Amino acid sequence: MEHPFQIGTQVAIVGTYNYTQTKVLKVYKNGNFTLEADPTQQWKPYRYNDTPWSARRTGERLYSFSPTVRIVDDEFKTEQAEAEKKQQLKKRAHKALHDMRNARGEFLTEWQVEALENFVRLYKGCD
Repeated sequence: MEHPFQIGTQVAIVGTYNYTQTKVLKVYKNGNFTLEADPTQQWKPYRYNDTPWSARRTGERLYSFSPTVRIVDDEFKTEQAEAEKKQQLKKRAHKALHDMRNARGEFLTEWQVEALENFVRLYKGCD
């Protein structure tokens, strides 16, 4: 099965929380390849059904926390942009909740207290 990991292809080593971009350095006859970032580590390409091409380290089983290699294409960039937006929203929500916990009730207006109560009501309804 021919895979798209060819010499010079721009790829990303994707970890749990981040990724590093590099290029394919060498492709072997068996389909494995090495990367410029780590020329001693071989990667084995795989693809399940209609999922994007990926690769895992040779000699390693595929675990959810194991890094994988993905081709940097429009689909990958879109996924990363969405993940970044989600992460930024999560950070903003965490900061807002932290600020709410530190708010001193005597300085809040009636409108602000009602807004907090509505927020809590909505939040509890999401469970």
